[in-house]
Amino acid sequence: MLKHRVIWEEKNGSVPKGYILTFLDGDKSNITLDNLALISMAESLEITRSKLRSSNPEFTKTGILIAKVKLTRNKKKRNGQYLTTDKEFKNNATDKI
Repeated sequence: MLKHRVIWEEKNGSVPKGYILTFLDGDKSNITLDNLALISMAESLEITRSKLRSSNPEFTKTGILIAKVKLTRNKKKRNGQYLTTDKEFKNNATDKI
């Protein structure tokens, strides 16, 4: 088993299926618990696609949050729950009254 995974699992338990560990500073030799983050594979894909990784751990944490927002937005959009304009919101709101 990989060293970073052992360190993570000793403190947090096993990595769930569909999730991976990422190095917040991008340095795979910096194997410390505070440099690891558990993210879903979908989040990892969005982070990579949108170039949201950084050598600065705080920027990478922000990138993870941005990826989560984008994935949630896209899921809601696919399910027809996402309103893109104020006009759509107002029309939808008045339909409910």
